[in-house]
Amino acid sequence: VLTFIAFILGNLVALFPYFFNLGMISLILSSIVSFSMLFVAGALKTKITGEKPWKGGLEMVLIGIVAFIISYSVGIFLEP
Repeated sequence: VLTFIAFILGNLVALFPYFFNLGMISLILSSIVSFSMLFVAGALKTKITGEKPWKGGLEMVLIGIVAFIISYSVGIFLEP
């Protein structure tokens, strides 16, 4: 149950700009928020891995960017 609640709250942060229906600006704001949160999560994971925080944050952001590009491309391809 706790994982489900954390998942919902985490996704609401990224979806928040879409509640205002600002078109492409919502996508940009959501991306900035999402990549910032990815950086924070990557930096925090270094407490366990022992890496430098900036390296862990950057790694997580790069993985997020690749996932974003792939999912956005699939969405554009499947749009009627």
